[in-house]
Amino acid sequence: MARTSTSSRSDPTKDHMQLASTERAGEPPLLRLTRLQFWSIFAIGLLMFLFSTGPVWKRPWQFDALNLAILYSYLPLPVLVLFGLAYKKRLGWKAFFLDTLEITLLKYSVTFGIALSLWSFAPPPPKEPPPHAARAPLGAPEKPAEPLPLPTPIAEEQTGALSGTAVDGEGAKLASALVFIAGGLEKYVFAAPETEILLENDGSGFRPRLAAAMLRQPIFARSTDRHLHTLLAVKDAVAALNVPLLSAGEKAKVSFQEAHGVLELRCRVHQHGEEAATLGVFAHPFFAITGPDGRFSWQGVPAGALKVAAWAEGRGVGESEVFLGARGKAEIRIVVGAK
Repeated sequence: MARTSTSSRSDPTKDHMQLASTERAGEPPLLRLTRLQFWSIFAIGLLMFLFSTGPVWKRPWQFDALNLAILYSYLPLPVLVLFGLAYKKRLGWKAFFLDTLEITLLKYSVTFGIALSLWSFAPPPPKEPPPHAARAPLGAPEKPAEPLPLPTPIAEEQTGALSGTAVDGEGAKLASALVFIAGGLEKYVFAAPETEILLENDGSGFRPRLAAAMLRQPIFARSTDRHLHTLLAVKDAVAALNVPLLSAGEKAKVSFQEAHGVLELRCRVHQHGEEAATLGVFAHPFFAITGPDGRFSWQGVPAGALKVAAWAEGRGVGESEVFLGARGKAEIRIVVGAK
């Protein structure tokens, strides 16, 4: 009887593996992005992270700008991979998924490493000073608050009425112009009203966009979008006030030490993503925001030589001088942004 050699028997498992290997070997190779395309797309994403919202190394602690830079750097990656594969006629879902995933993971590793380096070596952001005056050393007697100056008595017969119109350089009436007496009332002290002025930052900037108040009138500000903001008041490129506004929305008191006139309001944290607002702070009650007809009027203005100014957004300030007689009336025309 012939003996069958065990080495000549067929192994089904081995045959299946050889068949699968043969089938895999017969598949066409998966065509993906070329190396040039891959690294070019990666470089574009990295540059978007570094420069899309300004150089990230200059503002490493402005997390809103940093988050936007991260978002902008990821958005174009799938589109660039899609076009790259289509250009080489290699478009397929598997290639698209693998190339997009590989570039995304690589860019994440590099950008996260850059962010960690910036946070490690960049100086921490300066702490915002408290809105209140510096406190005395522990144990030292508290300095009594200075009494408010008494209002100057002004006889009614020594006052008059002043009205006028604010216009642009071509004579068109200016709506939403801030008009105020800029000179001639320096020797008078006026009592501030108790009406509260509230400034709110909703993430797009402070509202209202244009407001005015008297010195020592109660002014408050708050955040309404659950983000940390600051109220930075600027006059002639110099900060007059900087008040932190908590994300919880509590009202913060805004106290000016002098009548600065027209101030620009913005958030120090979000200077590049919000609209600037305007606040007028004056030592007297003779200010107004014009309506559609560009008109304004005041009663009880102390008689004498006066300088009246008007500010309009994008146009600057215009001035006009007038003499107001006792019990008299005066009409003026203020041109803003004259050529």
